[in-house]
Amino acid sequence: MNNAGIRMLLALVMALLAWTALALPEGDGRAVAPEAEGGSGGVVAPEFALPLLDIAMDDGGLPGDDPAPGTLTCTEPDGLGGTRVVQTPVELRLRGNTSRRFPKLGYKLKLTDGAGDKRDLSLAGLRSDDDWILNPLYADTSKLREALSYWLWEQINSRGSAAAASRFAFVELRLNGEYWGLYGLQERTDRKQVGADKRRGILYKVDANDCPDPGTLAACDDPERCGGFQLEFVGAAVESPWLPAADYAALLAGGEGPGVARLSLENAADFALWSLLVQARDNHFKNQFIHCAPEGDGYVLYRIPWDLNHTLGDLWAGDSPETNYVEYEIGELAVDDALAALLAAGDGGVVGLMKQRWAALRAGPLTEENLLGHARALFDGLYPAILRDNARWPECGMGEGSAANIRDIEDYLRTMLPRLDAWVDGLETEGEVWQ
Repeated sequence: MNNAGIRMLLALVMALLAWTALALPEGDGRAVAPEAEGGSGGVVAPEFALPLLDIAMDDGGLPGDDPAPGTLTCTEPDGLGGTRVVQTPVELRLRGNTSRRFPKLGYKLKLTDGAGDKRDLSLAGLRSDDDWILNPLYADTSKLREALSYWLWEQINSRGSAAAASRFAFVELRLNGEYWGLYGLQERTDRKQVGADKRRGILYKVDANDCPDPGTLAACDDPERCGGFQLEFVGAAVESPWLPAADYAALLAGGEGPGVARLSLENAADFALWSLLVQARDNHFKNQFIHCAPEGDGYVLYRIPWDLNHTLGDLWAGDSPETNYVEYEIGELAVDDALAALLAAGDGGVVGLMKQRWAALRAGPLTEENLLGHARALFDGLYPAILRDNARWPECGMGEGSAANIRDIEDYLRTMLPRLDAWVDGLETEGEVWQ
């Protein structure tokens, strides 16, 4: 065996040993989450052990803004009582904007073949791809809010892949041999995720609270961005990619647009119910994708939520490191921009759809028992990893109401479900009442 082969073998052995040490707590391989620390007091079974991503950078340093080469060894349960090990060259770089102020940073991970070309692989049970997001989960010390909010969108979304959001898997990260914490491994929201038409499809990312007027959007000739809208994908046959965005802006402003696109009312009802339930104030206009799917000679628009850390009672507190940049509040119901525009226009159709959809959800996946049970099972399974993450990043434990526990989220759901029941029941089909 040559030196390269020996190094790869040693890397695999070290990754297996590291995964075993991290995945199974001391003792008999089971962890108890004490009531005093916010756990259920029950036994966490070993099958909750998380995938370990062990990344060694070629230069031994930390990633910066430019992609840097390294090697990833992913060790994860195979579902049969054993482990699956994947090793591949990678490129790693920093990602995020405001989150860069945190001590624990997020990364963009690209899998390669070692020669610079992309390599698609499945990691942590997610789709086969080369382009991944490592979400640091820093601002939310419960570590549950993003995963729960994405799961809730999966339950509420009635439009299938046309409005499919990023999928999310918890992993633990080692970087250059040092434990780096609990992360969310995420698929990108892209053409593949939503099944956008390769010839006529369009996908926008709305990443800022800057909505140009419809005329500005209709006349825009920038190939990448106009205001808060960023072009993520444009089909090969699309000549005027900003016209659907202009129609969306016209809807929000209560004006006239080019008339080439309409917002799916079913999707509008889904998004409104989801946003109200999780209190997604940071997603009313920005932090969403808009998928423009061909419909005849025009388009139907589907909104997809993104960047969900400020949900389920966590609110952005600005430059407040003493509270971990968040404040906890079970606030009043707040209507997202598109629903407000539809209701202001007296669109009773969306109200009827909301009533029907909410009744079905409350009789199915969104009973209080189901919601609390899902949140509790998720927390109990993550609890040992949450403790390891808190030990690695002790600053993350700050913030009134946002300690490593499940109680705040349970209280939030118990409060918001009946509140939303009453709100939906009080809606008038003419769209005149929404306060």
